[in-house]
Amino acid sequence: MKRIFLVMLLSFAALTFANDYSISNFSAEDVGTPDSYIQAEFGGELKTASPNAVLDIQKGRLFIRQKFEDPFGEEETVYQIYQGRAGDISSLTALQPPPSVSYAKLVNLKLYSSSSADAAQDIEKVYFDGKSVYVEGASTAFVSVNGSMVELKPQSAEAAPVAAPAAPAAPIAAAASSDYDDYGYEDEEEVAPAPPVTEEPIAEAKPIVPPKLIEDDEECEEDDPDCEEEYVECDEDDPDCEEEEEYDVAGDISTTNADADAMDYAASSAASDVKDRFGIADEVRFWSGVALAAVAAGSAVAGILQHMEANKASDAYDKLSGLKNSFMSQIKTQCKALEVEDQGKCETAMIWDLSNNGITVNGNTYTLNTLNSRIDTNKKTMDSYTLFRNVWFGVTAVSLTASIVLFVW
Repeated sequence: MKRIFLVMLLSFAALTFANDYSISNFSAEDVGTPDSYIQAEFGGELKTASPNAVLDIQKGRLFIRQKFEDPFGEEETVYQIYQGRAGDISSLTALQPPPSVSYAKLVNLKLYSSSSADAAQDIEKVYFDGKSVYVEGASTAFVSVNGSMVELKPQSAEAAPVAAPAAPAAPIAAAASSDYDDYGYEDEEEVAPAPPVTEEPIAEAKPIVPPKLIEDDEECEEDDPDCEEEYVECDEDDPDCEEEEEYDVAGDISTTNADADAMDYAASSAASDVKDRFGIADEVRFWSGVALAAVAAGSAVAGILQHMEANKASDAYDKLSGLKNSFMSQIKTQCKALEVEDQGKCETAMIWDLSNNGITVNGNTYTLNTLNSRIDTNKKTMDSYTLFRNVWFGVTAVSLTASIVLFVW
């Protein structure tokens, strides 16, 4: 009985120890973040993968096992596996699983940078490519197997096959003299060797001197006092002939300077004209936009003022219209109270009395004719202010739109 209890106790201790150095499940819900070693395929986020998918990884892809730990220790540490495109992993060292650990089991084992590290000090990011594991900034790692730390060593360079050196090519003459079986192909015609080429001295090429067409076109040398250059005047009908303008430097110097200044001024004026026509388009657009923006601001203020006046006229119109409706309602009420036979005649008589004698309300005497006249005046005033309000707001909209177009253009 004691032996069974001891075995159960040891099994429980081994299971607890194994859980501290291994990952039981991958339940993290955090978003996988790509880095320089693994890149996202869609949407800028890494896609979640199952642990079994690590055993069958396509070429050009990479898996990462990431640890999410609460720095305050209030929440449980969780893990998750993500997949994506392989980035540049040339700076990482490929680590091989130890002989006692399979690659499938390595997915669930925590990796440590030191054999004396605590259980909670495992490496945060571990990369898998289906054959090796990679850890940033480390050339070796450790995993716990049956209570002892086992080292993951780098991939041996000797395991890579070395290409055999290529055999030296046989000389052409030896290949020609050796027997060669063409396996049934017809013999090709033998090509007679080309006769040896004797090198002959190449005669030096003589420079080609163009013939002199017109003696008068030659330029005179400075040391030749007898040479004179002939000045040829152009005909008016010859468009291809151009006369060279000469200045009488030896004669009237002031005239020559005046002509040169005139030409310089003409060129400067032409350049300035071109700039005025084409070089200030941006400046013209800018200040035009500023002017239109100012117009939009002014018309908006005018439109707001017109809107305020239209509201005042509308209030006065509504007030007098309500007063007239109240008078008419009282007339009908009084005629009904008199219980006359002809209600229409009664209402007509009271309206006539109201139109001529009027009625006093709050110290003000109103007749029906005066009331109708003031109502019409208020209605016209309200319509006028409303019209100009709409016009000013329309000018604001057009000016503001044109100003924005000019600024963006």
